[in-house]
Amino acid sequence: MNSQYWAYPGDPAAAPAQQESPASAPPTIAYVTPTPMTSPATAYIAPVPSTSHLMPHTNTPNFGVTALPPPTRRVLPPRAQVTEPLPALSARMLLDMDIPASNFSVSGTGRASSAANMYYANVGVIDEFLLPHDLSGYEQLPTTLRYHAIQEDPTLAPSIEADAIKAIYHLVFAPVNRVFYDTTYTLIDGYRCPIRSVSEDTHTVKVVLNPNNPDDSTVSHVSRVDYSWEVFIDGYWQKFMLMELKRPGVLDSNDWRDAFAGRGAVRGYGEKCCRQIVKYAYGFDVPFIGICDGLSMVILELYRAGKAQWHNHAGVVPPICARGAWVRYENLRRSLYIFMKYALKSYLLRCGKTVAA
Repeated sequence: MNSQYWAYPGDPAAAPAQQESPASAPPTIAYVTPTPMTSPATAYIAPVPSTSHLMPHTNTPNFGVTALPPPTRRVLPPRAQVTEPLPALSARMLLDMDIPASNFSVSGTGRASSAANMYYANVGVIDEFLLPHDLSGYEQLPTTLRYHAIQEDPTLAPSIEADAIKAIYHLVFAPVNRVFYDTTYTLIDGYRCPIRSVSEDTHTVKVVLNPNNPDDSTVSHVSRVDYSWEVFIDGYWQKFMLMELKRPGVLDSNDWRDAFAGRGAVRGYGEKCCRQIVKYAYGFDVPFIGICDGLSMVILELYRAGKAQWHNHAGVVPPICARGAWVRYENLRRSLYIFMKYALKSYLLRCGKTVAA
């Protein structure tokens, strides 16, 4: 394994230093898991403010509010005549450049997992994921300068999951998608495989909990995948890789150390992440999965030969094996590119397609 691209938990360089943000008072939210054993449901209880945040009427005295001066009619000034600058980065430069870290400096905690996830396997021993011999074409990326640098959004609050996902997509996945789109595989017949990414894709699996009484024990397990990739072949879009996104700091290398060392299964909140993503993999029939919190990423290839052991709706599910790697912060983009292209190539070969050299 080449440590330039990914490393395993225990490596002192496995993740950048994290700074705790000042505690803040969150709104009062009662969360009901979106995929319970009975049916999907989400409930929210709006907080009751102790004081009104509405702007008082300007004619009401004694509120200590200074009214704004009355507006005057203005028009927008003429637009500046700007010519878009030429792109200054090659594909490899875009993947290699530093990722702004300020959006990922806040540590978070994971949410409660769906009860349905417990019917899916944890990941046990994780074998070493060896880099493809050709690095998925990474070292042969086009040198033509045609990409702009990606700028971060300093207004995002990464302690909020939606903002964290937004930042991770913008700073990590968008540049990789741009290069991946331009360098997708071509089949031997000359067909260039279109790819696309999908957010919040939903899939439902009907599950019979009691085979002796199927009419009264059938429930729906709903999978809502944060991010996935599809390729258009044989007339329709087919999914080949899944990704679960978490708030910064949720991935803890200590949870994964035993699994990567071959001593046992993933522990702590990492186990909940594994059961969740294995549930998605089973629902979509996709063995290539990942978990990313903006600071680190785990990439896994579940052993397809043991897919029958990915789930068990009658009792306890033993851990399953996989190949995988812990990706360091500075390597998120290029490692993601290499793994995604590897996943796509593997899927094309599984579908009986021949990739051109």
